[in-house]
Amino acid sequence: MASNKTVSKEVHASKKTPISSLRVLAESMLKLDELQDSWKIILDNQRAFLLCGNDDPEFVWNFTAGEYDLPEVKEEFINNKSLLTLNDKSIPINYESDRSDGIRGILALSQLVSDQYEIRYCIDSWHSSDLAYMVLRHSDWVELEETYSSEEISYRFLPLPLTYEEFAREAFTEKNSRSYPE
Repeated sequence: MASNKTVSKEVHASKKTPISSLRVLAESMLKLDELQDSWKIILDNQRAFLLCGNDDPEFVWNFTAGEYDLPEVKEEFINNKSLLTLNDKSIPINYESDRSDGIRGILALSQLVSDQYEIRYCIDSWHSSDLAYMVLRHSDWVELEETYSSEEISYRFLPLPLTYEEFAREAFTEKNSRSYPE
């Protein structure tokens, strides 16, 4: 007979939304015409996106993980260093104590979960103080790439590079600064 703790955990897990529904949201963004802003989809489905201003990456990830079938991560401070941990894998966060530390946390989180998932930046969040990121399984991104052109995907989503400098160079370009008609 299972313990109460095991039964409770199984019941809790069954209430989570399947991660496949995240792919459906990404696809809804890709189906939009280039003259349509995907920001409304992000705002209407905030629990589905990693929304990061200057929040710590553990909170940002676990906020979404609490709704979707994603594993939890932990942030630990060891010897004055911040580490993100998932199961037995840990990644340091290279904080610089500035307003871009939220992005640095997401980049570390992306490396941490890279065995199973890929996090991409939602370009239409560029105008907001809370940047949005979409996490999908690798297989979900592959399916989207088989359905949509690389141009369509790169119009809405940017794969995350390893460093903040690369991210800033690729994400915050004039090309990605869009004004949509009302």
